Amino acid sequence: GPVVLLCASGSTVGYSVNNTDCDDNNAQVNPNHVEVAGNSIDDNCSGAADEVGPTVKLITSQCGITLTLLSNSLFCNTNATATSYRFEVSNGAFVRSYDSAINRFNLLNIPGALYATTYSVRVSMKIGGFWQAYGTSCNITTPAGPPTTNVIPSQCGMTITNFWSSIFVNQVTEATGYLIELTDAVNGVRTYAIPNGGNRFNLRNFVGGAVANTVYTVRVAIRYNGVYQGFGAPCNITTSAGAVRESEAINTNVFAVNAYPNPFAENFKLDINTTSADRVEVKVYDMIGKLIEVRDVNVSELTTQEVGDRYPSGVYNVIVTQGANVKTLRVIKR
Repeated sequence: GPVVLLCASGSTVGYSVNNTDCDDNNAQVNPNHVEVAGNSIDDNCSGAADEVGPTVKLITSQCGITLTLLSNSLFCNTNATATSYRFEVSNGAFVRSYDSAINRFNLLNIPGALYATTYSVRVSMKIGGFWQAYGTSCNITTPAGPPTTNVIPSQCGMTITNFWSSIFVNQVTEATGYLIELTDAVNGVRTYAIPNGGNRFNLRNFVGGAVANTVYTVRVAIRYNGVYQGFGAPCNITTSAGAVRESEAINTNVFAVNAYPNPFAENFKLDINTTSADRVEVKVYDMIGKLIEVRDVNVSELTTQEVGDRYPSGVYNVIVTQGANVKTLRVIKR
């Protein structure tokens, strides 16, 4: 076999330098490994085999539950001395883990997690730089299938006067895209895939466009794992008898903003209807005029923004600006 001179400086081609592994004969023994109780091995290179340390598991109220979304947060109990938490998710040969600086994760953090599946979840804590033994396992079951979505509630059932008015989709964390289905009595069914991860469209996006004084039925499907899933609940959108033509709409400035829910208990979101693609600035002031928060976002991101979760109860003025357009809203936190 090859000869390596121990006195040679630097590293030798084909060999790696690793002075942190406490057992070069066992790949399962290293500083990033979780200690395994009862095997008489110093699995995590802490200097002690089978050290007895604190353990942690998912909170009791989440053990045995069926999730409503893969994005549902799963929490473990906390420990004041822990600097990180490792969540191990397994089902037979499927074993994945996710490290977090906080005491929660969700199954979107686990590549390959499936719907309609029961997983065993264990948690380890890093204390003093070493991963402690896993705590008691806990079973959780994933939803039967991906969620559905539709047009945001404030726009469902509306009558629009401008074919270029933005229509927004309720965003879903699992989604990597949205397919819009438009149905009317004359053209039948047409579809439009929203590009670049956005969540808005308008009636001019569809081949053949739209006409005035017409009821359109809209359904939305999410793209998950590269495949469009089933459509959500239908929503009717009506064009007014005097809806503007395309040539007129190009020069028409549409800008409308609403806050919901209002009043709110935890946080609120903003719906925006605009013909502009400019960025949107949101400023929040309390009732004595103190600036509480500023956000600058793309139009497609605005409806995903949750505002007010850390605000104390009270009344706030929200100023939404896009270019020359300004809208002031008053919101109330209970």
